Formats: sequence, C-alpha cells, structure tokens
Amino acid sequence: MKGLVLVEDNLEKYNNEGNNPRGVQFLLDAFKKSNISLEFVNFKNIQVIVDDEFKLYINDENKDWPDFVISIIVPEPDDYHFLSVKRMFESAGVKIVNSVETGMTAKDKLYTLMLVKSLVPEINIPKTMLVGSSTSFDLIEDLIGFPLVLKVADGHGGEGVSFIEDKENLVEILDMIFSSEKNQESYIAEEAIMASMGRDIRVVVYGGEVLYTFIRRNDNDFRSNRHQGGVFEDYQPPESLQEEALKVAGALDLNYGSVDFLFGEDENEFYLCEINTFPGFSYILSKLDEGDEDFLSTIYKGPKRFFF
Repeated sequence: MKGLVLVEDNLEKYNNEGNNPRGVQFLLDAFKKSNISLEFVNFKNIQVIVDDEFKLYINDENKDWPDFVISIIVPEPDDYHFLSVKRMFESAGVKIVNSVETGMTAKDKLYTLMLVKSLVPEINIPKTMLVGSSTSFDLIEDLIGFPLVLKVADGHGGEGVSFIEDKENLVEILDMIFSSEKNQESYIAEEAIMASMGRDIRVVVYGGEVLYTFIRRNDNDFRSNRHQGGVFEDYQPPESLQEEALKVAGALDLNYGSVDFLFGEDENEFYLCEINTFPGFSYILSKLDEGDEDFLSTIYKGPKRFFF
C-alpha cells in the first residue's frame, strides 16, 4: 500500500535533504511499521488535468495513483491549486484525509459551529456572532455579554485571539481593527467560558474512533495552545465526551483530526471549541520522550487499523 503526503516547500526541502522534523519522521516510521510506504510531494508539483480519464502527473511525469493521500500542511493554504489537487484525488476515487469540504469547514470557526448546531444540536457551543464594522456594540453586549473572546474567523494556533473584558475594551479594539481599509479579516465574538480559562481538551479521532485525549494548559495566558506556551496533561475523558467528539467528527466527516472542547462549570459539562484536520505531533513526541510504549503502540497500530 502506498500513500502520498502533501507538503509545502519547506517540508519538501527537509525531506530531500534527509533532515525531516521529528514529528514527520515519526509519521514515516509509524506507517513503515505497517508496511505502508509514504511519498512526500509538494502539491505545487502535481499537475491538475481533466481528460477522458484521470491521470496523475508529478513533476511532469505520469505516476500511478496512490491508495490514499494525507495533507500535513497546517493551516491548509487558501490556494486554488491546492484545492484543485485535493479535488482531483477525490474525483479519481482516491481516499483523501481529510476531504476538501472538511478542510474548508475546519478553517471557518463560525461555520463549524453552525453545522454542528444544525447536525448535532445536543452539543453545547459558546454563544457566537459575526462581527463587522457596522455591528452594534450594544447588540454584542446584549447577545454575547462580557467578558468575551474576539477571534479571527480562520485563525490558527491561538493567533488573532483576544480576551475582551468590557465594552470599553471592545470599542477600542474594534475601532483600531476596522480603521484600516486594508483589513480584510472576518471576526467573531464568542462567549468567554470562564471555567476553561487557560485550558482545553483535545480529543484526537481517527477512523471513527478516539485515538487519544489530553489537556492543554497555560497558567500565564487564557489561550492554551502550545504556540502560546501551553503544556500537556494526560486526561481520561468521560465516555460522554468521547461520544460527543465522535458525533462531531461524524457530522463533519472528520476522518482524522482533533475535536477541541472547553470545560464547563459542571463536572461533565463541555463546550465545543473547534475542529482541526491535523492536530500535530507535539503530544506524540512528548510521549516518545517519556518512553510511553503503551501509548506509542496504539499510535503505531493506527495506520494498519484504518487504512487496510
């Protein structure tokens, strides 16, 4: 069995030099243990061709179709060539992790919450609204309240996220944001779930199962992301949370990725935060450093369980 891994310029360079980052090398090793070969391909070098039959050309050379395709580009680029490459594989019947539609949904935090609320209404979500230059501050106060979290709608890694304490703070921030005509970002105001300040839960799902779960915690920032200085804690989620994660993943066709939750006030109360189509390697590498063989054996079995 053979898979293609879609990468950008930097990972292509590392791979060609035999100097892959630790996480990428772990991915290669995990698949190798299941006798699955992976080929790294810069998506820019894949030609998109529509003819009487689907043909795959990489670097101008006709290639056999792979059994599956994985994208490890985070965040996935807003690039028509990239989207067309993924759509070509889907149209040719190649299994792609994750689909074009799922990738686009994951990047749009507001749309993610809309879909989940319509498809899995029992899942708790924070009160959220789109904010533009003409949005009334009074309406934001009435519908969302303070404190709140202001986010770029397609942000990643905790970037473009601000904690807003009161109306005065919100007016100051939004006036500054929308004073620039060059600002093309979309923003959302989200209810601040105070019980979850500086921590959240990441449930990693794979092939319709919960693969592993952990807490991200940051004692110095309301954002728990690793990029913002967060650390990991092991966590055994209640059965109800695992079921909710799988319902969300199923509704959004998330074959592999993470479903992130916030802690509510009650012990078994959780709020959906967002989904990610590639949760990264940091937690796995921390387990590798710890020598946690039980955990690692589960990961190594993953490709064999879900790609055969």
